[in-house]
Amino acid sequence: MQYEEIITYLYNAIPNYHKYGAADFKPGLEKIQEVLDVIGNPEKELRFIHIAGTNGKGSTCNFLSQFLIRSGYKTGLFTSPHLFDFRERIQINNQLISKEFIIEFFEKYKADFDPLQPSFFELTFALCLEYFKSEKVDICVIETGLGGRLDATNIIKPDICGITNISLEHTEFLGDSIEKIAFEKGGIIKEETPVVLGDMDPEAEEILFEIADERNAPLVKLNYYKEEFFGYQQDNLNLAKTILETLKMKGWSAIDLEHKIDEFQIPGRLHKIHSKPDIILDVAHNVAGFQKLFAQKEIIQAKNLHLLFGGTKEKNLDEILQTFPVNAKVYFASFSNKRSLTKEDFEKQSTFRSYTYFDTPEFAYNEIEPNLTESDTLLICGSFYLLADLKPLLDLQS
Repeated sequence: MQYEEIITYLYNAIPNYHKYGAADFKPGLEKIQEVLDVIGNPEKELRFIHIAGTNGKGSTCNFLSQFLIRSGYKTGLFTSPHLFDFRERIQINNQLISKEFIIEFFEKYKADFDPLQPSFFELTFALCLEYFKSEKVDICVIETGLGGRLDATNIIKPDICGITNISLEHTEFLGDSIEKIAFEKGGIIKEETPVVLGDMDPEAEEILFEIADERNAPLVKLNYYKEEFFGYQQDNLNLAKTILETLKMKGWSAIDLEHKIDEFQIPGRLHKIHSKPDIILDVAHNVAGFQKLFAQKEIIQAKNLHLLFGGTKEKNLDEILQTFPVNAKVYFASFSNKRSLTKEDFEKQSTFRSYTYFDTPEFAYNEIEPNLTESDTLLICGSFYLLADLKPLLDLQS
């Protein structure tokens, strides 16, 4: 098989929630267990940090990975979704998984996988575990896909887990209240395994405390460190550092938290790619995420804010739009993913009566960017898929 054939197979031939939405969401651990049995259960030979939560999972995982790498540990990182290249999901020490390994994996196992009908996410996670095992990593940092309790990643037995925060998202799958969502995300808490909680609403915290108590899982108090970031990324940094401090006390003695992290740039998180005019990318995609985004100084201090937004259909559009700064010039665009909001969806919203709609992100960018002045800020936000469609124009590297 060629690499491109495999990627086409993954995207089109099997259940894929990220592409098709609710119809292809298949929760439960039975299928991932069958897949891992086929490849010899690599998860049993690996050490893990497991991260769940509504917002900040990817950033927290990236912070964890960078500190571990700089402390000398060979570190596997599994996150989702990707921005520009499928291989971003699976990395070791900041290096993407090789195309050659992906080809070898599917040539070896595809015939065994096909009768099982696993999902895109289950196959990707199995690939990740086999790769980390083959490369003999010291520790794996794993981000949940959706929820926690029934997420494929919950098949692992971590050394420690962390939960960033809880807010309303994916209510059609996880429940229509903070308490129900907390129960699902708290499903990653394991028997007698330490758990660190980020800043939580009291109703979420109560549920998570109950789960930890039932499973005799030590609850580790979140530490607040010297501020190195403004706003929400500091919350993610605090969680990552507390997790690593706890691991250090459990025998991971080489962990060093003194490394400077000012040069860390997490792709798609307040990601400034141009100055004068400022062009900023962010994958905020729910109400809580946008509230934090618009509290950042880069956005608050913007003199002339232009906001290009595209999102997926399952979001409450008006609730999201009500978080937008009232002084922003707003543009909407549909992207190529089948879950994208359409022109008709934007016409139904009642928050903004004055906006400009574009059929594609590329068309939007080509119309907006040439007219920006040095004092303008263009914020492009709302979805990984929106940014992915813009990659050729933005000349970004994965």
